Parts: sequence; C-alpha cells; structure tokens
Amino acid sequence: MEETEEGLALAAAAREKIKSNKRQLDGQMDENGVKKALVSATPTPCRHMVATPKNWSESTDLDSAIHGTLEQPAWSGPMAKSYPFTLDTFQSTAIACIERNESVLVAAHTSAGKTVVAEYAIAKSLNNKQRVVYTSPLKALSNQKFRELSEEFGSVGLMTGDVTLNENAQCVVMTTEILRSMIYRGADVLREVAWVIFDEVHYMQDRERGVVWEEVIISLSHATRMVFLSATLPNCFQFGEWVTSLHGSPCHVVITDYRPTPLVHYGFPVGGSGLYLLADSRSKFKEENFDKMKMDFPKDSPIWLDDSSDGQVAPLEKSKGIKEHKTQAPSIEKELRRLILVLKNRELYPCIVFSFSRRECEAYAQFIACPQKKKQKSDEPDDLIDLNSEEEKAAVQSIFDAALQCLDEQDRNLPCIESMLPMLLRGVGVHHSGLLPILKEIVELLFQENLVKCLFSTETFAMGLNMPAKTVVFTSLTKWDGQMTRPLSSGEYIQMSGRAGRRGKDDRGFTMLMIDQNLTKADCKEMLKGEASRLNSSFKLSYYTLLNLIRSRSLGRKDDMEYVISKSFQQFQHEQAVPNIQSEVDSIREKAKALTLSREEIEEFNENQRLFREVQKRKMGYLLNPNACLHLLRPGRIVRVYAGDTDWHYGVLLRLRRIEDSQISDPKNYVADVMLCCAIDGNSTFPCSFEDTRSSMLVVPVPLPSISEISCLRITLPSNLKDIKAKKSVKNTLKSLMSKYPAQKLPQLDPLADFNVVERDTKELEKILDEEKQVASRIENLEEKYGQGLSVQLREAAQLQNIASKKELEISRSPLKKFEEEFKQRKDVLRKLGHIDEDDTVTLKGRAASQIDTGDELLITELMFDGTFGSLDEHELASLLSCMVPVENSQGSPKLPLRLSNALVRLRQVADHIFNVSTECKLEMELDKDKYVDQFRPTLMEVVYLWSKGMPFQTVCDATDVFEGSIVRALRRLYELMDSLDLAAQVVGDTGLSERFRKSKESIRKGLPFAASLYI
Repeated sequence: MEETEEGLALAAAAREKIKSNKRQLDGQMDENGVKKALVSATPTPCRHMVATPKNWSESTDLDSAIHGTLEQPAWSGPMAKSYPFTLDTFQSTAIACIERNESVLVAAHTSAGKTVVAEYAIAKSLNNKQRVVYTSPLKALSNQKFRELSEEFGSVGLMTGDVTLNENAQCVVMTTEILRSMIYRGADVLREVAWVIFDEVHYMQDRERGVVWEEVIISLSHATRMVFLSATLPNCFQFGEWVTSLHGSPCHVVITDYRPTPLVHYGFPVGGSGLYLLADSRSKFKEENFDKMKMDFPKDSPIWLDDSSDGQVAPLEKSKGIKEHKTQAPSIEKELRRLILVLKNRELYPCIVFSFSRRECEAYAQFIACPQKKKQKSDEPDDLIDLNSEEEKAAVQSIFDAALQCLDEQDRNLPCIESMLPMLLRGVGVHHSGLLPILKEIVELLFQENLVKCLFSTETFAMGLNMPAKTVVFTSLTKWDGQMTRPLSSGEYIQMSGRAGRRGKDDRGFTMLMIDQNLTKADCKEMLKGEASRLNSSFKLSYYTLLNLIRSRSLGRKDDMEYVISKSFQQFQHEQAVPNIQSEVDSIREKAKALTLSREEIEEFNENQRLFREVQKRKMGYLLNPNACLHLLRPGRIVRVYAGDTDWHYGVLLRLRRIEDSQISDPKNYVADVMLCCAIDGNSTFPCSFEDTRSSMLVVPVPLPSISEISCLRITLPSNLKDIKAKKSVKNTLKSLMSKYPAQKLPQLDPLADFNVVERDTKELEKILDEEKQVASRIENLEEKYGQGLSVQLREAAQLQNIASKKELEISRSPLKKFEEEFKQRKDVLRKLGHIDEDDTVTLKGRAASQIDTGDELLITELMFDGTFGSLDEHELASLLSCMVPVENSQGSPKLPLRLSNALVRLRQVADHIFNVSTECKLEMELDKDKYVDQFRPTLMEVVYLWSKGMPFQTVCDATDVFEGSIVRALRRLYELMDSLDLAAQVVGDTGLSERFRKSKESIRKGLPFAASLYI
C-alpha cells in the first residue's frame, strides 16, 4: 500500500506489533507502557570553546548566576525538558549554550548522547511557540527521526521530497536539500524558524552533496540559531569560527572524546588460528601481539588473547561441527563462519559484520544461515548458524507478517522477500542500499529489538543510523572508493568501529578485524590510533544555485553568488591557512640559505649540471624517436622522468599511447602512463621518496619527451594495478632494485646497441655520448674538490626552494579567484543557452531551470523547450527521464520502442551540444565529452517504461540486473524530478506539458516502490 491513509495505518499497526512483541520478550516497559530508564549517566569530561566576532561584548541581558558566562556557560534555571538520568557534562554544557540563545556544535562519538542536545533545542522552541527545523542527510534517517520525535513531542512534520506530512507543524524534519529549496524560494515560514538542527553535519565534506550544507548555513537568517551534531572532528573550532564569521554571533564548540563504552580491537588472521588483541580499552597498540599474529598464517591451535591478559595466550575451545582443512587455506566464508561461532560461544552478540560489497553481504549471510544454500549431502551435519530461540523466531515471524501487510498481496511473495525470512528467523540479517526499503526497515527494527543478532551490512549502516551492537566485524580493511582500492582511513574506521558497544548494556565494545598477510604494522597502527578525518569544504558551483541567486538578487535579497563564494568554508579555510603557509615558506627559505655554499662553487657546479642535462636532452632527442625506442617501451620497463625543473625519479611504465589522429613519427604525440612514487597536496602532485609517509604509487601521464632515462631493467606487473596491495608490491620491488646500485642509479640501455638509431644519426650520437662522459667527469672532479656532499647539499637546497615556490603558489591560488572565474564562465554558458540575457536577468527558460535540483537542469530544460518531452506520452516521458537519475552499472541493454530510442538519441545530441558550449566558454569540465554524455545512461528506461505501463514489480525486476532497492530509490527520485518539472512547466505557463508531467509521475507512484515507511 502506498502512502495513503490506509497504508500509513497499516505501517502504524506493524510498529505496534513490534512494540507488543518487545514488551513480551524483555519487559522494558512499566505497567503504564512507559519506557524504563535503562541507564543513569555519569558526568564525563568535555572541552568547551567559543568563537566570537571581533570586538564582541557579552550581553548584559543574561544573568551570570543563571546562564554562566560566555566562556563557562552553565544553566541553573528551569529546564525546558527533563531527563530520567544525570546529564553528561557535554550535554549540560551544550544545553546551557542553547539557553543563552547561541549556536553550538556538539562533537562526540557514536552513542554518546548527542540527540539529547537536539531534543532540548526542540523542547525550548516548542515551549516558546517557535518553529524548529531538524535536518538530516538521509531520507531513511529523516523517517527514523520523524518517528522518534513524534513519539517524544507529538505533532511533528516530515518533508523528504517524496513524502510530505504535517508540513505546518512547529517542528519539521526534512532533508537539507528541502531546506535549501525553501530558502531559495523565500518561504515565509522560515521567518518563524528560531532553531535549525543539523544532524551528522560532517556530511558537509561529501563530494557530491556537501555544498548543500554550506549554502544553507551561509543563507540562513542571522536571527536563526543552529545546533550542529557531528562525529569527532580535529578542526571543530575552525568550523565554529566560520559560523561566527557568517552570522556575527558566538558559536560554541563542545567536544567530548569520551566513549561511554570503551573499545577493544582484535585481529583475526585469515587462515590463522585465533584472535589477537591489537589495541586495549586504553587504546594502547600491542605491537608484540601484531608480530605474533603475522606469524600465524596458519597454525593448528586456536587462541584468544584477552584484554586483561596483556598479550598472554589463552586456549580457545574449538567450535563444534567445523571441519579442519589442513591442506588448503580456508575461504573467507568459512573463516567468517568460524569467527561468528566464536562470538556466539562467548556471547558477543549482537554483532554487525561490515563488508564493502552489497553482493558479498548477501553471499556471507546466505552461506551461514540459508538452508537452501547448505547440506550438499544428506549425511552432512547441519552447521547453519542459529541465534534465536523458538520464542524469538515466533516474534520475528509475527513482526515480518505484520510489516508485509503494507504491501499488495502480489508483492509479498517476491523472491527477495521470501529469501530474507529464513535468515531473519535464525537471527541473521542483511542491510545495504540495494535492498527494498521495507526490508531494510524490518531488519533495522528487528535489530533494535535484538531479534537480529548478526547483521551483514555495508558501511552505510554506520552513517547516521544510531543502532549500536556489542561487536563489530570487518571482513576487509580495504575498499574501492570509485577510483582505486585503498586501505580504510582512520576516520572511516572510527565511524564504523564506533558502532561497537551499547551504552548501559555492555562494559566493553569489541571490534574484530579479519586480516590478511598484506597488512603492515604501520597501516594497522595508523588505522587504529589515527585521528578522525578533518572537516574540509566540498564547495562547488551549480547552475541551480547560480540561477536561484541571480533571481533572488533581482528580488532584493543581499545574497548573490559572489557573496556565497566569498563566505564559503573553503575560502575561510584558505584565508586561515595563509599565515601558517607563509611562515613555512620563510622557514624553508632560511634552511635553503643555510645549505648554500659560496657563489663561485654554486655557479661552477650548477653550470656543469645544466650542461649535463642539456647533453642528456640532446641524447634523448635521438633515442626517443618512436622508430628507435617503441620496441623497448613495454609494460614493466623502468624509466626516469624529468619534467621541467622537476626530477620525478624512477617509475614503472604501464603503457605507451599515441594521441588520436597524430603523426606516428613525432615523440610529442605519445604519452607514457608511468607509475611514480608521489604525494598529493591539495590539487598538486609532487614526487617524494619511498620513505615519505605521504607517498603512494600513482599513475601519471607523462609526455614521451619527458623521459630522461630508460633502464635495461623490467619488472613483472601484478594483474590488478588498481588494488592497493599491487601498488605496494610495485613500490617495494622498485625500492629494492634501487638499493642494489651505487647512488641508487639504475643501469641504462645501451644507446648504440639497444636502440634502432638510424645510421645517419649514429656519428652525431657518438659525439653526444663522449660529451656526456666529459661533463660527468667534471662533476665528479668538483665533488672530489668540494666534498662528496656538494651535489647532495645543492640538490637539497634546490628542493627546498622548489617546495617554497609551490607553497607560495598555494597562497596565490585563492578559492575566491578560482570560483569567481568559474562563475563568469558559467554565466557565459547560461547566456549562450538562453537562461539569462545580456543584463543578467533570468529568462523564462532560466526560471524553469531554477526549479530543477534533482537532475541536470541544463539538459532537462533544453529538452523541455525543444519539444522532445512534448512529443512523448506519459509512459515514454517517465522512461526517458530515468536517464537523469543516477543508478549503478548494469550488464544488460534495455529493449526500447523506436520512438524512445529516437528520444534517447536526441538526449545524447543535446548533451553533446551543452558540452561543446561549455568548452567554448572555457569552462573546465569535470568529465571529458564521452563520459559527460555517457552519464545519462538508459539503464532503467525499459524498467520504468514497464512499470509506468502497469507491469508487476517482479516482471520489472526481471528486466534488469540492478538491485530491487536501487530500482525503488530511482523511482522515488524520478518522482521528485517529475514533481519539480511539473512546477517548472507551470512557471513558464505551459499547462499542457504540466499536465503531461503530472500524469507521468502519477503513473509510477504506486505499489511497492511507494509503500508507506514503517517509521511513518
């Protein structure tokens, strides 16, 4: 049932069923049905700082006896909300800041109790008859918060784009994008908002959506106060200073590093014999245990190193039913099953098992808990994991059946739903973005009620949803981030491991790391003991924001694009960093000056070095002729790269490619992809030594003429060079080879014997080689005269000067200048496409584009105005618009009617035209033309067409290999997009197109994809 009154009633009935089962199972309610207080919090340490504007003086309206002071806020007046436990210090401090009517950022670990602060701000607003907005980064989190706050405060509203309930309530939960849209529309209700709560504000660093947070915080009224809830951040105070600079009022920062439940971290070597304590509850890293663990691949006796044993080995009972494999290393599935049985035997449930692949999550859960996947032979023992009692199984069945009443009968028997129940009955669940929303919610609710005791999940479960466990397991310590496979960062590890340990229930939380032999001690230590990720700006420009700000300026608002750019967190961070960078530059130049020898010595030495490079360049001019060297430049060849004045040292050639449609004989038309040891600082990449902790092996495109040496050495390349382990292998091989040769100079190919130099050039090349030897001899003599350290000192001085120059360039590269230039280029694009006129007034076309924030606004408006949308019926229209909704890759190709195929061709032609206009306006595109056009994929065109035409959901799913949950999410986003297009058509006065969009969106808003949330 979709979100109708009947559907919402069924969802409410399912929630009540869950509550009823919970009361029967654990009696956590008193006789009146009121929740018992499970924990009495004890005061905990916290740090308080306050950022104030220049020349700020504390208000005389605040009585220090009641409010405390700006530096030491303390509230002793009547509480807006009472709590059945003693508040932690950080909670009472943050509440005192709210009572002072001043913004506050609260940074604390998961489950520390940040929600208490948010609830207090809501209670204070409601008591004062003021409006309050609660924003969250995820729709699922918004739904969950809506339910929690409704139970706490009664009338609460919800606005997530695809769901709107009770929008006129005093307290409304919404996504940050909805709040931004309200700001740009100039919604009157915002004048009444006293407080805005930003949950999970560290999402501001999200590459795609983080800019939304910045725009909202910049654009909110100075009279509105804000509560920011965040995970621990190293630069919290910098964020507070930024907020203060925006709104001219104090922003308090309250930080607690206290974990209500301390964590212990164990390593489980895959193929080994047991668990090793790697870090105790005091965060002390156990180096000796790590060394022992590295020796344990594999051994015969399982072991357990207890937190209290300080590394002493204690025997661990063998799990019943496990067959020992002596001759072959166990599979990950079998090793994972062995670990889970250990957790079961030691009562370390509930546990969350994190895997970074949705398909792996399902495969692992099915392996240990699905009957149809097990028992190949009838005489095999049933070794499936079963964690629930018969009474708990009955509760799971009852809740599962009640929840499915929200669905139409034909959808209750979908394979993805039927396959979930056997696992859930055994206390095992799966949670990832590809699941149907109703299945995710069932799993979440069962997990909260301890009816799912082992949950296999991707990292999204750790982002926002406050559902801790006793134990967290990592099946891997590397992840694919869309560009490469890399180790988990300490920030990611902190976020996920923070789910271990339930306050008031567990005295300790446990994290179990499944470790392979490639993990180094340094990487492990950095991950376990490193600090959380800094909150850095992800600010970027968009046409949606640009058009809305141009419009708002014409309506008399003070905010415009220049203002927003100048006030961005990125610009603020840059301005704060400049003095420190300048200080570094001055220090570096002083060091370089101290290393410098006499002027005559430098000039003589540098002149010979210059001559040597010049001779080398002439030599390589002959050797790098494609006819002479192409047969040598094979994958694995070690080459040296010297570009401009920078020596990039040795690297490994991966491939050589020729620029399309270019002359074969010109070296400038060839690019070598070389894996070099580099580091990245901001937007710049620079060479560094193997020992540098910032170093990593990166693939750098190198023009062929920039290769200064070609070694006679080649190495065997690993098969998957995107994998971090493979890159480390290349790095170690290269490092080992260089250590075997004097001055780390690798032997080169013979210029005359190995290269195919044409005969007429041989004599000239011989002369150059003789000259090279003479110059090299003079350099050696100078080093003997002035000391062997001469070249090293000069080289070091030059490197320091180079670093100083780069840092000075960093100072000059202000984000303000960069974005102002991009702003001008984007306005040129809008002008050429007809969205604004020569006076920067938004046209009718631009007004339509300013309504679209869920798709490519330029492409969509072009298709609106050129008649493409008008030529399609409502089913074809929905199908074509599905190309605007991002979705995972698919292996299949959609089967489309001719008219839809032609519409798709037209869409790609328009996308091509927009790219050409953008490049003509000198706008630097993030993607090349092919990738820009290909991002509008037809993956779901057939799926949406069938669904719009009335096909059953299972039939629709059979037409693609995309996850069912991804289809649902895409349909919901498509509905939001068409809703905004309906509004855009009304804005331009095209009632016919508006009616077509309305029919199209209604044709997809039905059935399972729009079933009522169990939280609503």
